[in-house]
Amino acid sequence: MKSAAYVMFEHRPYARQFVLDQSRYVLQEDSGIPLRYFDPSVWALQFYGAYSKPYRFSNMTTRRTLPGYTKSAGTSTLPFGIGYHFQVDTANLLFAIRK
Repeated sequence: MKSAAYVMFEHRPYARQFVLDQSRYVLQEDSGIPLRYFDPSVWALQFYGAYSKPYRFSNMTTRRTLPGYTKSAGTSTLPFGIGYHFQVDTANLLFAIRK
């Protein structure tokens, strides 16, 4: 999922909930569904890439809310860019799998 950053946040909860209710898998960059909406009892999360802060939306998500994007979690940079982080080695992806 590549989204305009506000679509899956507070302003469009019905779009976010539809994706969460209907999906078996979600692959997204950080303008998608905020991490706090992935219930750990429902979703297994895998993190890929680098994360520092969202592009131009620093008030929405911080690194503290994304503990999976650390070297200790075994993530490494992606060899391509995507979304707002279009430069190589700046992208991040979250792969969520319904349990």
